[in-house]
Amino acid sequence: MAKQRAPNFTLQENTLLAHLMGEEYMNFGMSRHKLDRHRFTSQIFSSVKKEMWSNVETTFNANSTGPHRKGSDLEKKWENLTSTQRGIYQDHQRLLTLTGSPPFNSKCTILTEAVMNVIGTEGVDIMGIGPSSLDTSILQLTDMRDDEQQDAENNMTMCTSSHCSLHELNALKKRKLELQIQLFEAQLVRFDEE
Repeated sequence: MAKQRAPNFTLQENTLLAHLMGEEYMNFGMSRHKLDRHRFTSQIFSSVKKEMWSNVETTFNANSTGPHRKGSDLEKKWENLTSTQRGIYQDHQRLLTLTGSPPFNSKCTILTEAVMNVIGTEGVDIMGIGPSSLDTSILQLTDMRDDEQQDAENNMTMCTSSHCSLHELNALKKRKLELQIQLFEAQLVRFDEE
């Protein structure tokens, strides 16, 4: 007989896990999530992390009305939650910067907010390295560096403040589309040559 699959985590169980991971653990001065991500030091080593997950298991099962969950299952679930909810949050933030207000189909839920409150919303992996209001990825991808592109980059650095006009933004968007077209045409030529 095949092993039965454990029931899915409920929203209540997921938010409980996020709450537990956000709490400070013992006297380390950091949340359980940060302790789990922390590199091993003389004070923090694998046995401490195992004890922490055992503590999470005990506390989780004491406060949950659902089935008993093992520490290893909770650890896997937390890994899954942090990766999926980070992506949802990033998409939500990107839509906010493009439209100025949250769209109706935005997926930033209570669970997403709970997880993001624990893992943090300010970091290179969340916000990127530049201002989120302008997408400069196409400039990083192209190898074409001419005077006109240099002017566009200079305009972008001027527009990163809150004084950028709608006309300047539209000009930058138009230039980005022109560069994308040039890039795609160059790629087509390369594919035809192969």
